[in-house]
Amino acid sequence: MTDLPVLLDDPVARGDQGRAARSSAAARGRDPATAITRSSTLTGIRWPWWMVPARLVGRIRPTLRAAAMADAIELRRLPRILVELAPPILVFVLCAVVSISNASTVNSNPQPHIDWLRLTTDAVWTESALFLLIIVALGAFSPGLGVFLVAVFGVMDIWAATAGPYELRPFPKALAGRLIGVWLMWLLVVEIPIVGRQLGLSWRRLSGNRFAVAALTALATGAFVWVWTQAALVLIRPVFTWSSLVSGVTLEAIQPMQKAGLVFAIVGGLVAGIGALVRGPAGLLHEADEPPAAPRTGPLALVGRLVRRVLVAALLTIGLGGLISWQLEAIVLFAVLLGAGPLARFVADRTPLGAIVAALPPIVRVAVAAALSFGVAQVTIAPLYHFVAQQGGEKYPEFFSVVAAIAIGIVLVALVTTPG
Repeated sequence: MTDLPVLLDDPVARGDQGRAARSSAAARGRDPATAITRSSTLTGIRWPWWMVPARLVGRIRPTLRAAAMADAIELRRLPRILVELAPPILVFVLCAVVSISNASTVNSNPQPHIDWLRLTTDAVWTESALFLLIIVALGAFSPGLGVFLVAVFGVMDIWAATAGPYELRPFPKALAGRLIGVWLMWLLVVEIPIVGRQLGLSWRRLSGNRFAVAALTALATGAFVWVWTQAALVLIRPVFTWSSLVSGVTLEAIQPMQKAGLVFAIVGGLVAGIGALVRGPAGLLHEADEPPAAPRTGPLALVGRLVRRVLVAALLTIGLGGLISWQLEAIVLFAVLLGAGPLARFVADRTPLGAIVAALPPIVRVAVAAALSFGVAQVTIAPLYHFVAQQGGEKYPEFFSVVAAIAIGIVLVALVTTPG
């Protein structure tokens, strides 16, 4: 019978045999598990005031803290007044234009082509290709600035929605849909740039080579931005379908991502790659070298990890609400999101797969996982779609085949990226 601590990925239950090795490597200046450059003392860091949100979230998100600290260190090279004023002014102006235009218009006006000079929107921020292009570049330049952008835009967007007659009705379901739109922005300008930096540094043999790190960072960031543009086509739906705006997502809301996803990917990859090339490997992730806190043990700590895992799975299921039109789909996605990590840990610790995965650089693991997920989608979505069509399309929901492919893909990604 499987131990509950193991299923919860309990580091105490597993023994975490690599902790001593990681501590030794950290003392030499680089943590091989996370590729975060560490310094015994970090004096003279001049934190820009707009990094306060990133520092607050960084208390529970260590890699965000490491990225923000690296950004703060690198920004010391620029004139202080430029660092303190230029980024927040740009963010406030961008968010204000998009939010105010959203509050003052209600009619969709799709064009046959993308207007790259348009910064205004009618219902949702994804309508503006120019806004998308700018925030992709800002997030790739600094995830800490991305956090500030999301904080400012989130407040302005909700405020603008209260001025419209349809955006927040029915409440609170419509508000949840609106917050999913803000969450999608968080993924684009915070999570993807951080993951790009991590993967760029993850190939240990190349982690000291400035050009190799820059190339890998650009590749990883650009690839994830492209994936985001494809996923957001569907995930943005709750902004519309959970409110009284329209019965479905408008063409205007998805047209930039649908037609110019590769453009956004190239811009994100170039900005991230150039930043990595200019900074060097040590300038991407940085953290104070402090002794790690001892992991908590006992039943209370186990319950805490279980509650945290359940909450994360529930929030992610809500975030995927654009795919869900059937209660069973929500249950399946929640169960997969809740169990994929513990299952992968169980398999990695008890089968040769864990050793095979551990031998691969993290960026290679992600590439293999992406290839397997793509293969699953190719052999799953089309047959299930035709099956549903043959049943008359009434017994099964609209995205049944996509949800099935995603559920399988989540498990595969967890298995292929979890080392033993």
